[in-house]
Amino acid sequence: MKLYPAHECPQGSAEWHRARAGVITASMVDTVRKKVDGLTDQQAAYVAARKAGQSEEQAMLTANYKSKPRAAAIDIALAGGTPGTWSDAAKNYAFKLAIERITGTALGDDEFNPWQAVRGSKLEEEARMEHEIAADVMVMPVGFVTTDDGKFGASADGWIGDDGGAEYKCFLTTSKLRPILLDNDTSFVFGQCQMNMALCPGRTWWHFGLYLPDLRVIGRHFTLIPVARDDAYIEAMWRDLREFDALVESYKARLIAGQQPVDLPAAPPAQAPEPASGVHVDTLAQARALLDAAASPAPAPPVHVDTSEAPAVKLGDLCDRLSRDVPGGLKMTEAFIRALGVTPVDSKGRAVLIAEAALPDLRDALIARIREVLG
Repeated sequence: MKLYPAHECPQGSAEWHRARAGVITASMVDTVRKKVDGLTDQQAAYVAARKAGQSEEQAMLTANYKSKPRAAAIDIALAGGTPGTWSDAAKNYAFKLAIERITGTALGDDEFNPWQAVRGSKLEEEARMEHEIAADVMVMPVGFVTTDDGKFGASADGWIGDDGGAEYKCFLTTSKLRPILLDNDTSFVFGQCQMNMALCPGRTWWHFGLYLPDLRVIGRHFTLIPVARDDAYIEAMWRDLREFDALVESYKARLIAGQQPVDLPAAPPAQAPEPASGVHVDTLAQARALLDAAASPAPAPPVHVDTSEAPAVKLGDLCDRLSRDVPGGLKMTEAFIRALGVTPVDSKGRAVLIAEAALPDLRDALIARIREVLG
């Protein structure tokens, strides 16, 4: 265990943010462990029955199965894992951590303090005082605690003696307040408390305190609920945390390597064919460079062809026909053709016509020009 004392790393400080950068924290344990497309209700009933000690036949009856279920998700759950796939929230959190592990700094500190967090930070000291009075304990503030490898951590709101701790919340949303105040339901903070105990050897109980100053008028402003260490939960939690850490590391590796997503493979490099007449072009870029140089040749003597009755081809079609010999194709203008010594038959609108009989001469002129450039 690695401890960042509260006086050196107070919660919410720049030092605290740096210590948390890239660390999977207890406050996010529910997000990390929750998966989508996991067990159906029927599968979950079967798994729960088997874990409760029922035989295979009894569990089938409990879950209303006529035959033994064989879904892979059930096998994973029975082995202690969490079936399903990561939620988008978990993937986004993993990606954030991957970036922070590369940079060593917290990503988006300016987004970390919504007004609810600021309010909670201001009320935390009041909550601690109420706790000490209600439970007759002394609570020692804690900065941040991590595993020795620095991959997992927690910000306990306090330690109590040698074997306890405290977590305070100042919830305002009724969806969280109602189950806590009416049913003593700690499900919203249970995982966070368990991860705190898992990170702190020897600590076997935690006090969860809900502080709501508005209810002081009826004496319900501070609600204290004990949470005992659950080793079975912690064992399963560590399996999920290690699996999630592997996801973070995979994102980190892909970022460093610049790897493209598997479903978007890189296009294979273009293979430049060898043009006719012995002119070898190694790459597409080289071919284009050669043709750019050939685009401004010294005027050549015109080719005298009787085109009065000769069939003609459009310049665009001519480019297509010659493209099979030059990688990347050819884009030729009338001026380019004339510079190579070939006179177009006619121009009809935007179409420039070249006599079919002149094509061999044009081809030879192009190859000769490339040879000149090659030296």
